[in-house]
Amino acid sequence: MEILRLEFRKFMKNNKGFAVIFTVLPIIFIISVLTSQVSNQYLEIYKDEYSKILCEYNLSGKVTDKSIQSLEKLKDKCEKAQLDFDNLFYKYQLGEISTSEYQSEISELSKITNLKSIIETTETQFDYAKENPDNRYILYTNGWNLLMSRDCDIVFLMLVLLVVTICFLGDTSSGMKSFILTCNLGRIKFLVVKLTVCETIIGFSYILHTLAYYFYIDKKYGLPNGDFPVQSLQMYSDYTDSASLNSASIKVTIVRFSALLVCTAFVFLCFTVFTSSVGAICVSSSFLLIPIMFYEIDLPFLPQEMCLYQLYDLSFLGSLLINIFLFVTSLVLSILLWKRKSNTI
Repeated sequence: MEILRLEFRKFMKNNKGFAVIFTVLPIIFIISVLTSQVSNQYLEIYKDEYSKILCEYNLSGKVTDKSIQSLEKLKDKCEKAQLDFDNLFYKYQLGEISTSEYQSEISELSKITNLKSIIETTETQFDYAKENPDNRYILYTNGWNLLMSRDCDIVFLMLVLLVVTICFLGDTSSGMKSFILTCNLGRIKFLVVKLTVCETIIGFSYILHTLAYYFYIDKKYGLPNGDFPVQSLQMYSDYTDSASLNSASIKVTIVRFSALLVCTAFVFLCFTVFTSSVGAICVSSSFLLIPIMFYEIDLPFLPQEMCLYQLYDLSFLGSLLINIFLFVTSLVLSILLWKRKSNTI
């Protein structure tokens, strides 16, 4: 525990890791916020009216014959209001009604006719849900779409590289080498402690960012009906397993979190193999950029790909097992290669 405490102190204080982490994290959060743009802007503008319609006509939730009939009544009401609007305008042109009468009546009709696009959006949702009514429900989806499709988690790979680099600063001194060589199982203990520091800092940073981003989406857009099936989102239309929006969000976060830990372990492995930090950074960066270099090839099993994991990529359990295997493999290789390098000192 003393070694762990000293490593945390060295990272946070001596190597200025505290200042670096709490400078980078706000930047990542700002990037996440700036890139969070809803696809259906019109629905966002009239979100209150949309919610009112769903509540007043009992359209939210599972599609039933009753909710379909309610939607048809709403469409008829909108069409009638549009017809009355046209007739009123025609009478006004003929001079049959005064300007004040026209403005008064048109104001009430406009409240209905302005909802035409919202009604069409709701009808589109119904058409989608009716294809599989047991798993596709009607709800406000903008918030959930943003939360589930967030792609800024990939930025954490750069933070991984930064954290591991800072963690290894100052470890080439002869005093540190002597310490590692003279302690009982010192090489292994020191290595495990150093990896623990890296994983803890990355894990804490990711959890903190995820909670902050979840809070932001919830407050700005809203995340209603978390118990509804995840297939209610069209991005999960082909997903066959059973999962609610809440559980799907948790599963996605867990897999991305575990993949981030694996990437940290691999970058750590590079730093145990290469005596030069520059060489370790170059190899690590190349590994992290593999999905970009081979973007035409589908490689969902790579941990850096899983940092953007979705449930339809691989099974949840399968993804976890892959990440556990890769993490253990990286740790074992780090220990073996670290010991070989140390034996040559």
